[in-house]
Amino acid sequence: AMTLELDPRWTTLRDYSNALRKSYRRELRIARDRLRGIERRELDSPGLSANERVLNELRDQVLDNAVAVPARKDARCLALLKERLGSRCSIVGYFRGSELVAFNTRFRDGLDYESHYFGMDYQANRQHSLYRNMLYDDIEHAITARLKRVHFGRCSHESKSAVGAQPLALSSYVRHPSFVLTKLVVSSARRLAATDWKRRHPFKRSADTSGRQAAMAPETRVG
Repeated sequence: AMTLELDPRWTTLRDYSNALRKSYRRELRIARDRLRGIERRELDSPGLSANERVLNELRDQVLDNAVAVPARKDARCLALLKERLGSRCSIVGYFRGSELVAFNTRFRDGLDYESHYFGMDYQANRQHSLYRNMLYDDIEHAITARLKRVHFGRCSHESKSAVGAQPLALSSYVRHPSFVLTKLVVSSARRLAATDWKRRHPFKRSADTSGRQAAMAPETRVG
């Protein structure tokens, strides 16, 4: 999984920006400029239900481009999660006028954020850098909440590395009544290791918060 350790000295996104190398500060500024015309709105259970069809369509666009898809969750599960988890679950819609063009989810677990379930319109993403801005928004909210780290999930390694996240090894234990299906799931999980991506180093050397993490491939075991 790609994880960003937050520097406890950061209190705003500007502090994070100041810790970046010049080229990565420029990337942040350009991405933020492209977000003009986009409004972020927190989605409650009624809002999620009202936008269920669009949420599914946006998520499907992401899944259709994914290397491996363990399962396709219906947007109805988001409303259930919001009801059950309350303030520990934040689901944000990105609107262009009245049009929902992306959404992102954040789950708070103690002093950590989990953020890896999202959807977006790829055409709107090209215009507004939606995906990169969702990563920056995750970081900004985590800093404001005085959290310690953000877990971004297993995909889009290079984009997450560009905002400072580093690979963190995870072990997966897989077992299915069908031996054939177990082998297929394990094969898909190993493909997610994605060892052929370019690791970025966006932080200035003196401000690098990621040195404690080693580049380790995830381990998948058959149980």
